[in-house]
Amino acid sequence: MSKIMTESEVEEACLEMLRDDLRYEIAYGPDISEGGPFEERKYGEVVLVSRLRSALRRINKSIPESAIDEAVKKILRTDSQDLVVNNQHFHRLVTNGVPVQYKREDGSVKDELVWLFDFDNVDNNRP
Repeated sequence: MSKIMTESEVEEACLEMLRDDLRYEIAYGPDISEGGPFEERKYGEVVLVSRLRSALRRINKSIPESAIDEAVKKILRTDSQDLVVNNQHFHRLVTNGVPVQYKREDGSVKDELVWLFDFDNVDNNRP
């Protein structure tokens, strides 16, 4: 008979894979939450916005700050009450990029994609 894994066992296995196999830095939730020694978010916030901005800048070096701001707003926005619809929308942003527009110095408008992940250089996806 197979053993049923608890939620905490699944979480630990996932964290181990992310840390050991994929070399992700693991942060303890209470440490980065309100009142923690490395406070980065409030308990109700899911996304670490400062890390997101930093990653978008690193991955999309040619994109101006105004377009990065626009991309962050689009990433954080949920347009539906339906979780499936929101997940599908976010998946499109991950796979197809976040469409943004910005004004160049010559006054022309540029359409561009902001990438959430660097698929060509995976080491660029680290903080």
